[in-house]
Parts: sequence; C-alpha cells; structure tokens
Amino acid sequence: IVNIGADYFIKTDGIVSNTYRIRYTFKNQFGAVTFKDKFIQIFASPVAQFSSTNNCIIDPVVFTDDSGINPSPFPAIITNWQWSFGDGNFSVDENPSNPYILPGTYNVTLKVSTSQTCTDTSAPYLLKVGEEPDVDFVWSAICNNELTKFNDQSDPGTISVIDLYTWNFGDGSPLVTGDATIAKNPEHQYTSFGTYNVNLKVVTDDGCESDSTKRVFILPYSTVAPIS
Repeated sequence: IVNIGADYFIKTDGIVSNTYRIRYTFKNQFGAVTFKDKFIQIFASPVAQFSSTNNCIIDPVVFTDDSGINPSPFPAIITNWQWSFGDGNFSVDENPSNPYILPGTYNVTLKVSTSQTCTDTSAPYLLKVGEEPDVDFVWSAICNNELTKFNDQSDPGTISVIDLYTWNFGDGSPLVTGDATIAKNPEHQYTSFGTYNVNLKVVTDDGCESDSTKRVFILPYSTVAPIS
C-alpha cells in the first residue's frame, strides 16, 4: 500500500485477479484500536499484442489484434483499441490496415482496454516496410545446344533483400526456383533455336514481389566442316 497525501493506493502489478479483503486498522492517542474490513475485486489486465501481414509498400499492411486477458473469475472482453502506426496515422479498429507511403522502418504500438477499464500497451514493434523490387537480368551465349548464362541484376531497394528467384525460360522446361545460392544466376540449354519469352520473378524478405519478361533470341548452332 502506498500513501500519497491523505490517500492510500494498492499496487496491483503482478497481483492475480481475485477478491481480496482489505483491513484498515486505526489506533487513537489513548491506545484504543479499531478496524474495518472491505472486500475489493482486482480485475485482470489485458496483454496487448498483435501481428501483421504483407510488409510490402505495394498494398496496405494488415494488422491483427492478438491481445488476450489474464485469467480472472470476473469475465471481461477487450472493448477498445488504439493503434499508432509510426507514420503519423492512427486507428481505433480492432484489425485495421494502414497504407505506408514510403519504405522504411516504423514503430507500431497497440493500446487495448477491457470492459472493466483495465489497459495495456504493447512494446513498440519495429515494422519494416519494403519497396517493390526492380527486376532486371541479362544473358550471354545465344546459340542452341550451348549453355545460355543468365545473370540477375534486380534491385530490391534500400532495406530489402531478395529471398526467392523463379525463372521461366519460355521453352516448356521446368521452372528454376530457389534462393540466391541456387537460382540467382542460372544456366540453361535451349535445344532449338528461336525466340523465347524469359520471365524472372523475385520475392523479397518483406513479401514484395515483381517480375520482368524479356525476349531472348537463340541462334542455330553450326559447326565448320574441315576442308578436304
């Protein structure tokens, strides 16, 4: 119990929700003692927490309230939400979305209140919002029956990295997909000459994806016969 002026306050941090008896004992200058009991209910505090999906600037980031209430004999529900998205925008919806204008990192917080007016605020969550990658690639060796070497030159932006590459070489062969160690700069052998629409799709660690298609010309492979 904390005494501030003429008032007394009970620190309830860490106290299990339940009914408690509070006894006030008074002793006068003559040594006479009296007391009075009161029963109070300590309500359960909520625990503010949330998750997010689509950390890509192309679409609004969707936030989901995952808050709960500590065990209590006194039923309660969460009735109010106060979101701060770190970019100057706010919301009081339970599961809001927020469109970020610029890529970057943002401190997002959620404050929740219960039907018994108990509150909790989440620790600031550092949300990284990535930008759409700029997909580009080049190739070399343009004859059939030779290995055509493809080289990724995509730009994922300033804060993101590319997690996944998927190549479609346009000739009906199986897609080549994987991370940078597997599929960043693949080689492919075309069996027939012609024009092929080659597509590269990339996905960043922030869930941003983009693709680019280029026309690749494969020339017929020829050999020089020796002069007899």
